[in-house]
Amino acid sequence: MAGIFETDLPSVSTIDKIRGTKARSSSNITPTNLANQMAPLMSVIDGDGIVKLLPDWIIALQNASAGGVLGYSTKAQMVAATPTVPATGVMRTVTNDPADSAGSINGTWRYDPAVGGDHWVKSADQVSGLRADVATMQPKVAQAAAANDGVYLATGAPRPIAFADTTSYAQTWVNISTPATRFTITASTAGYQVVGLAGLSSPWPVGIKLPYDLVPGDSYYIEGKYTAGTMTSNSGFFIGTDPTTTGDISTNARLLVRRGTILNPSLANGTSSDGARTVAPAFSAPAFVNDTVVGFQVDVQSDRSLAVKIFQDGGQVSSDVAVTPATSAGAVVIGMMIANGQTAIITKITRRATSGTTLFVHSGVASSGDGTRRAPLKSLTDVNGTIVSQGLVGQPITITNLTDNVYGYLEMKDTLSPRWTLNGLPGGNTALNGFNFAETPTWTVVGSTGGTVWTTPTKHGLDVVSHPNQVFVTNLSWNPRPWYVFPHKALVTRSTANGGVDMAGDTAGSTASQGGQIYLRLPDGLPSADPNAYPTGGYGLVVSRAVSLIKVIGAPEVHLNNLTLRWSSGALFTGGAGFGTINNCVFEWSGYNNPNIQVENGQYTIDGGHSFYSDGDGIGRTPRIDMPFQAGSVLTTKVRNFEIAYTGSQAGASGGDGISDHVLDIVFDASNRSNRLYLENVYIHDCWKCGYVGSDDYLKAHGIRIERCGTEQFAVLGVATANAVGRTQRAIVSDFRFDPQGLGTTGVRTLYTDGMALCELDLTNGWIGTPAAGGRELEALATTLTVAGVPQTRDITDNIIRFTNVRTERDAGSVVKNGDGLATGLLTFSSNPANGDTVTIGAVTYTFNTTLGGGNSIKIGGSALKTRNNLVAAVMADPLQIGDNFGASTVVHPTVTALAAAGNVALKAKTAGTGGNSIVTTKVSTALSFGASTLTGGVAASGTFVPVIGYALA
Repeated sequence: MAGIFETDLPSVSTIDKIRGTKARSSSNITPTNLANQMAPLMSVIDGDGIVKLLPDWIIALQNASAGGVLGYSTKAQMVAATPTVPATGVMRTVTNDPADSAGSINGTWRYDPAVGGDHWVKSADQVSGLRADVATMQPKVAQAAAANDGVYLATGAPRPIAFADTTSYAQTWVNISTPATRFTITASTAGYQVVGLAGLSSPWPVGIKLPYDLVPGDSYYIEGKYTAGTMTSNSGFFIGTDPTTTGDISTNARLLVRRGTILNPSLANGTSSDGARTVAPAFSAPAFVNDTVVGFQVDVQSDRSLAVKIFQDGGQVSSDVAVTPATSAGAVVIGMMIANGQTAIITKITRRATSGTTLFVHSGVASSGDGTRRAPLKSLTDVNGTIVSQGLVGQPITITNLTDNVYGYLEMKDTLSPRWTLNGLPGGNTALNGFNFAETPTWTVVGSTGGTVWTTPTKHGLDVVSHPNQVFVTNLSWNPRPWYVFPHKALVTRSTANGGVDMAGDTAGSTASQGGQIYLRLPDGLPSADPNAYPTGGYGLVVSRAVSLIKVIGAPEVHLNNLTLRWSSGALFTGGAGFGTINNCVFEWSGYNNPNIQVENGQYTIDGGHSFYSDGDGIGRTPRIDMPFQAGSVLTTKVRNFEIAYTGSQAGASGGDGISDHVLDIVFDASNRSNRLYLENVYIHDCWKCGYVGSDDYLKAHGIRIERCGTEQFAVLGVATANAVGRTQRAIVSDFRFDPQGLGTTGVRTLYTDGMALCELDLTNGWIGTPAAGGRELEALATTLTVAGVPQTRDITDNIIRFTNVRTERDAGSVVKNGDGLATGLLTFSSNPANGDTVTIGAVTYTFNTTLGGGNSIKIGGSALKTRNNLVAAVMADPLQIGDNFGASTVVHPTVTALAAAGNVALKAKTAGTGGNSIVTTKVSTALSFGASTLTGGVAASGTFVPVIGYALA
C-alpha cells in the first residue's frame, strides 16, 4: 500500500560531506528563487537527505498558496466540504476541533486516495521537523570528518572538539552531591559554558573528559574566558589526565591549573603537596579578569610531561614545562574552576595528533626488514616484535599495507602503543586474510572411518583456543535460510572424543580439534572425500589459522581504514576495551560461533563498508567480564552508512543477528549501567535471527532499513532480573522501514523483565510490513522476556511504546498486541541422552538414537549441545538437516516452536491463550528434565496499543 509515509520517507544523508557551502543572497526573493539558490548547499548532501526536502517544501507552499489552502474549524467540516474527489496532494487545515483536546487533529491535512476511510491523512509538522534536523546538523557540521584522525594526520590540521556533539566527550566534575543545584552546563556550537549556582560553597572543577589520553607528540590548544561573577585567585582553566576514563574527576587525576597569576599543579580540586609535580622555573603572569581570553598551548613530551604556553587576549605571557608523573592509561580532562555567581565558557579545544612512527608491510619481500619503506616487514605478525626491537614502545604506530590479499593478524596492545592506525592501500580495500595462501596442508585419513575423516596438525596465531582452525569449503553454496544463499560453507565445528572416528556419520560435513590435530569430514556430494584433492580452484578449502585478525588488548586508541578482513576462526575484529574508528572496511567470513565484529568493552565508530557471511552476528556488542573494564564506562557504538547481511552461516547454531547487544548475564554496577548505540543510514537484511536486538540503555536510530530477517526485525530486549532494578531503557527510532516481506515472526518487538524502572520506545515516520503467516504474525508486539526458562511477571502496560506517523502493511488494529499470550516451557539437558531415551511434547514423541531411524528419530551427537541442536531442528523440521540429524519423515511440530537457549531447549506454543497450558511435556531419560508436566503461562493476548484509523499508527 502506497501512502505519504511509505513513499515520501527520506533516508538519512551523509551530513559529514558538508563543507560550509553558503546560499547566495538575492535582492529578489521568491519561494522558487530561494529554492533554486539553496541548490548549491543541497548538492553537498546525499540525494535523499532530509534537508534537501526544504526547497521542495518551499515550492509546495508556493503552489498551495496559489491554489488556496482552505481552512475548517473541525475535521468533520473539512470532510463534508469535499463534494468531489480532489487531486492527490491537495492540502487543507483544521484549526479548532474540540473532538481532540490534545490538538493532534488540528493542523495540515493531505488528500491521498490510496488511504482508506475518508482519504485524508494528517501531515507531519515538516517545518518543525526540518528545523530540528538543521539543529541536529550543526554539531555534525562542526565535527565534519573529525571522526577520522587520518584526515588530520595527513594534513597536519588540528582536530576540533564539537561541543554541541555531546556524544564525543563526557561531562565531568569532582564528586559532589546534587550537582544540578551547584552548577548548570550548556553545550552548544558556541562552546562549553558552566554557570555557578548558590549551592556551591567553594570553587569547584567542572569540565569534560575526552575519549583518549595524553599521547607523546600530541598538541592541544584550549581557549576560554570568564564572562560573569567575581574573579578570585582560584579562578582558572585546567588541563590534565585522569586514569578513570569517565564519570567524576578522581583523586588520582593530575591537572595543571592557570589560576590568577600562577600555573599550579593540582590534585583534583586541592593543591598538590606530594612534590611529584613541579613547575620550573617559577611561573608568573598578569592576573586575568572577566572577558579576558585565556589560551593554553600544550605539547605532550616523550615522557608525558607537558610543555605549556599561556596566552591572554592573543598575546603570549609565559611558557614553561610542567612535569607530571606517570599514570596508567586514562583520559584527557579539560575544564574550569567555577564558583557561585560565576559564568565561564571554553570556546575552543583543538588536538593535533602526531602520526608517530609508520611501519610498512609488503608480503613480496623475502624477509622482514626494520619496517621502513625501503626495508618493509613481510607480515603483520612481525609488527609487535619490531616495535620492541626498534625501541618504539610507547609511540603512536601507523601501519601501511603495501600489498593486497595477504595473510596475517595483529594484536594491538596498549602496552606497546597508545594509538594504533592500520591503513589499506589508497583508493580501495586491502584484503587481510586469516588463511595462509602459501600453505597447503597435508591431510591423512583417519582409520575406521571408511575414508571420510581426515586429519592435519593444528596451527594457530597468538591465541591458543579449543577450536583455532575453522574450515570453509569454497564454492559450495548453500542456504542457511531458504531465501538467501551463502557462496561458501563454514563447516560446523563439533567435539570429538575418539580422534575423529565419531565424525564419520556427519554427512553434512564437520570439523573438530583434539590433541593438536584438526579433524575434517567433508560434506557428502563433493567429487572426493579426500581434502588433498582440493588445493586450488573449484571446490576448495580455506583453513583459517587466525582466531582474530585484529585483536585489541587493553584500551588503546584504534583506527582501521580501507581494509577487508576475512576468513577467521573467531571474530574478525575484537575491540577489547579500546576506542576509535573503523572507516570504509569490509568484514566477511567469521568462524566458530563468532560475529564478524565483536565490540566487547570498547567504544567505536563504524562508518562505511559492510559485514557479510558471519558465523554469528554481523556486529556483536556483548561486554565481557573476563577482561579489564573501566569503572563508570559508557559503552558507546556508532554505526553509519553500513550494510549488514547474511548471518548465521551454521544455520543459526551460533546466533545470527544483524546487530546484537546481549547483556543478560553481565553484572553491571550502578555506574556501569550505560550502553549506548547510534545508528544512521544502516541497512540490515537477510539475517538468520533478528535484524537488531539489544539491551541498550539508550538507542537512537535514523534512516534505518531492516528486511527479511528470520525472527524479529527490530527487538528491544530486557535485562536479567538481577540487573534490572532501576534500569531505564530508551529507544528513539525515526525514518525507518521494517519489512519482513512475509518472513520472520514480528516487525517490532519489546521484551521486558521484572524490576525495570522504565522501557520507552518511540517510533516516528516509518513503515512496518507483514511477517510470515502462523506463529505470532504481528507487526508490533510487547511482551515480557523469558529468562533461563522462567517467564517474567512484569506488567507490560507499565512500559511505553509511542507511534507517530507510522504505518503498517495491514490493518494495525488486528496486528499490534500487548503480550503474545503464548505458553512456554524449558527442556534442560544435564548430559547427553542415552540411546532409546524419549521426550514427548504434545502429541509427538521424539526418540534419541545413536543410529538414525525414521520419523521423529533424533541423532545423538558427540555432545549434549549437538544433540540439543538436533532436537530443535527436528521440532522445526529444518529442511537443511532432515535425514542427517533427525529422521527423514519427520514433520514440523503442529503446536509448538523450539529455540536453543543456553544449552537447553525453550518451547513455546504457536497459539496464544490458555489452551497452550495443556500441551504435555514429559521425558524418559535421566539426562533430561522439564520444569513442569505441561507448558505454562498461556493467556489471551490483550488489546492494541492505541485506537487507529486505517493503516496508520498515530
